[in-house]
Amino acid sequence: MSLARQGVNSTQFLSRMQRGVACQAGSTGRTRLAVVGDVHDQWSAKDAAALKALDADFTLFVGDFGNERVSVVKEIASIDAPKAVILGNHDAWYTMTARARSRSPSPPTVAAAAAAAAGAQQPPPDRVQQQLDALGDCHIGYNHMQLPNSSISLVGARPFSKGGRSMRTIKEFMARLYNVRDMGESTQRMMQLIHGSVPPTNSLILMGHNGPAGLGAQRHSMCGVDWVQEAGDHGDPDLASVLQQLREAGRHVALVVFGHMHHRLRGGGSRQMVHVDDSGCVFLNAATVPRVVAAPRRGPQAQPATMHHFLVVELEDSQVQCAADTWVQVTEHAADAADSSSSGSQQGTAQQQAASAEDHSSCSSSGAGQELLAAAQQGSSSDAQLLLDYQPRNVQGFTVQAAENSLF
Repeated sequence: MSLARQGVNSTQFLSRMQRGVACQAGSTGRTRLAVVGDVHDQWSAKDAAALKALDADFTLFVGDFGNERVSVVKEIASIDAPKAVILGNHDAWYTMTARARSRSPSPPTVAAAAAAAAGAQQPPPDRVQQQLDALGDCHIGYNHMQLPNSSISLVGARPFSKGGRSMRTIKEFMARLYNVRDMGESTQRMMQLIHGSVPPTNSLILMGHNGPAGLGAQRHSMCGVDWVQEAGDHGDPDLASVLQQLREAGRHVALVVFGHMHHRLRGGGSRQMVHVDDSGCVFLNAATVPRVVAAPRRGPQAQPATMHHFLVVELEDSQVQCAADTWVQVTEHAADAADSSSSGSQQGTAQQQAASAEDHSSCSSSGAGQELLAAAQQGSSSDAQLLLDYQPRNVQGFTVQAAENSLF
């Protein structure tokens, strides 16, 4: 994917490259974000260790944890780190529409069967509400947060978005949860939140499950339809309207981050995953799916490893300074693998630091480092120039190493 295909302003990109901008941990005076794309059931202790190793100040999860997988959402909620989460359409997969409810796989429990035999009715478990309850204040749909030690406010767009121009099929669901029945009411709710709760001098990051309309109508566009021949724009009109109103009001939007629209296109090809508009606002699609893949084996005796995808974004003075596709390779230690098979659990805790120039050279020349970089570039949503990779680090139960492909 060329820079033009990515939608990046090439002059801006090269200027930042010449200044040596890198998304490395430990930069002072910056806010460092980790963005987790559509999880789709792929979350484990290895993901938690990889995330911890990235040393982010704040983590954004853009939803689609699974088809109403309450257990996965509870795992995310238990992460002891500053975070914001927005639930996606798959997180209400069996609840959002009447047709979907008819396909719900909920098996009858013993208690439900006994109640039914006695003539009583027991409602099915409300898995959507269970997820919302588990997340509590870290669910940012139609809500906002202040990023720590900054003048940046994070604002959540419409949760459970499935994309497209209309909310007709989900009107009942959204009305029950949020008293929102159409795109106009959704836009109004977001604008009232911003005007009423966000300091007027703060810069903004907008976070949704799906991206805004207006980013292109070709199949490879950031929110482009790739499942019908005529293509089209599958972005959210309400989020696009909010962005337009904010521009007209002179509000600074530094970043818009989302998922939903997977980077691999049906029928082949890759989606545009980054765009910078005329105001300097950066749009990032984090939906590299699958976001966990097997790493290449270096030999029959090598421990199996997995690679885990994140976006890493750094802001300084309320501007995005860099953004990178980041693949973290996680290898379980051989001794710990035997211990964990008997104990049944592993927890990863450590901090990852960026390599110096000398470390970068030695790391890149190692077999493991070379394989990670090659695999990361092959599986990445970008083929932009490799900016740096990290030295391997020992994390309790795991060896962790990361590689970055610069997006911006």
